[in-house]
Amino acid sequence: MAAAAKRSGRHLMEAFMYRFHPAMREFVESIREPLHVQATFGFTAKDPNDIRLQRDLGGGALLDVGSYTVSVSRWILGEPDDVAARGRFKDGIDVTISGLLTFAGGSTASVWASVEAPEEQDLKVITRSGVLRRVRPFSAYRDPHDPYQLMVESFADSVLHDRPVAIPLAESIANMRVLDRIQQAARA
Repeated sequence: MAAAAKRSGRHLMEAFMYRFHPAMREFVESIREPLHVQATFGFTAKDPNDIRLQRDLGGGALLDVGSYTVSVSRWILGEPDDVAARGRFKDGIDVTISGLLTFAGGSTASVWASVEAPEEQDLKVITRSGVLRRVRPFSAYRDPHDPYQLMVESFADSVLHDRPVAIPLAESIANMRVLDRIQQAARA
């Protein structure tokens, strides 16, 4: 987690904000007997000073948008047993990375993240009874349910009423462990 630790804590929290959107929660809660999750998130980082393109600041596709694809795969399938990955690297950072995660019972997830691609966000879950899909699963542009606002409100409620937070720090740490495993596998 050395490189990941250099990233701001704010960004690590953002990787979970999508989980506060009511439609996303409903989507995940409706899944029965998942066999495979396919999650993609990419865009083009154009400014060379963008933190996502700065190696010394923990830049790269995986620690930025890849954190979402890994998070949703874990949310649906649990913790992966095995990780395989490949990436395209430029100036010491992963600009595009793909991973295959294998879970207990044989279910799998393919995750893809890029900071050099056209805008792409998609989530597909193949179950025993059908295929479920959510377009733009990680953002809610012009949506009446602002997941950032819902996340902050949830946190405020936890503080004001002395309740546990909805998504504990342990979830961020577990996600970072998988991200580190993907990074190591892609560099091997």
